[in-house]
Amino acid sequence: MIDSNKDLVSSLEQKVDLLVKRYKGLQNDVRMLKEENQKLVDQLEKASDNLNEVQAKYDSLKLAKALELSQSDGRDAKLKINQMVREIDKCIALLNR
Repeated sequence: MIDSNKDLVSSLEQKVDLLVKRYKGLQNDVRMLKEENQKLVDQLEKASDNLNEVQAKYDSLKLAKALELSQSDGRDAKLKINQMVREIDKCIALLNR
């Protein structure tokens, strides 16, 4: 009976050790995944900032090109500016809702 209890305790100790090793391994995996996730979040934020910057530059170039093409005709330039002002007003109205 004592030998069977010793064997049972020994088996239980081995299983507990195995569980502890697995737990530590899983903790390490979670830590690595969190680090990788943070790196990806940082990359996404940088890409988003870059996209916003490029979009702003594109909009500026588009406006400059529209005004450049319209310089010869002041009336067309005024119409384009008025159209842009109306679009801005619509955006402001949507933001105020």
